[in-house]
Amino acid sequence: MAVYAQEICEASKEDTGSHFNVSHTSVNQLEEFSVEEMGRDMECHAPNLWKLLGALLDARNVHKHLDKDGDQEMMEGGDDNDDDEDTYWRELGESDLDGPTIGPQGRKMVEQKAVKRAALRKALILLKKIVVMSILMHSTNRKSNSLQSLIGIFLQSAHTPQKVIETLARMGISVSIDAIHVAIRSLSTESLQAVKALGCTLLASYAYDNFDVDLKSTNQTVEKSNESLKHLTSGLVFPLMHGVTQDDLRCSRKLWESSPLNPHASTTTAPKNWENLLSLHCGSDKPDEAGLGQRDRFNSWKFLSDLIHFGPPYFSQFKGRLCASEPKAIEAIPVIKTPILAARAMDLTNSTVTGNIQSVVELLRQGGIENPS
Repeated sequence: MAVYAQEICEASKEDTGSHFNVSHTSVNQLEEFSVEEMGRDMECHAPNLWKLLGALLDARNVHKHLDKDGDQEMMEGGDDNDDDEDTYWRELGESDLDGPTIGPQGRKMVEQKAVKRAALRKALILLKKIVVMSILMHSTNRKSNSLQSLIGIFLQSAHTPQKVIETLARMGISVSIDAIHVAIRSLSTESLQAVKALGCTLLASYAYDNFDVDLKSTNQTVEKSNESLKHLTSGLVFPLMHGVTQDDLRCSRKLWESSPLNPHASTTTAPKNWENLLSLHCGSDKPDEAGLGQRDRFNSWKFLSDLIHFGPPYFSQFKGRLCASEPKAIEAIPVIKTPILAARAMDLTNSTVTGNIQSVVELLRQGGIENPS
């Protein structure tokens, strides 16, 4: 017992990285969080306790491995447990009855499901070990609250009732509501600074949309019974990617010259539509032996891709053949990850012209673009 207690004390120290200062919460802390890394740190600082928790949380399988004789009583006791576990995984959508189970392909799918089930079980046991260890560490040192802080922020983002959060906080699974609010304020401050910094580059795109919130009052009155629905506006800011520069955006004069709203625009400039896209890369659109052109081959491949990846499980067996027939790119735009920043919600309704103007002005103001006067 003394060994386990000593390991918990060591694991809950500040130098192990288990302390989480909610007043300095940043987006990087949330994005860089890794369950596997947290588990490795816990195992490193408390190896004996980590091994004990693994044996207790997977006691039935451990008992099977230790029972070298494999007596009949052990086997009979395991049948009911196996049935219970099959029911559990079936409820999670991992039933072996899905898809074909006849022939070599059926056996292969059953084996794949067994491997997937084993991986899921291993991941669940890892998560449970981390939760138990976190509760023990938090009980030993109140500042050892990394997992509790992250769970608290998640609960807040999922609109979890405060009573539920308070219950989980008392159990040592989450931090208190006040601590969550401090973390949210820290994230909001960081987000506002990031939005303004991006907006000042003049290489940002803005998007906004309306959303409704039902602010139910505790004490309903006749006068305010229908005034609980609040119309607000949300906004997003994201950078222009693929090497776009400010010089690339100096095209307002050219756009105005070809705009249908310009009374002095050239009459020879006809509006473009989707049919104009068909004239691109005409030289490469040569039909193959089946009479399919480049666009037809891509459409056929895309249909098969959706069928294999999102259709019935039976079609997943053709995934290898699909990769071999992937269409050749002619002029592809590189697929890159675009960071997206959330702007502060605005107490504006964009269902009117005035509301739309106010939304644009306020969103640009958050991006640091406004009239200095």
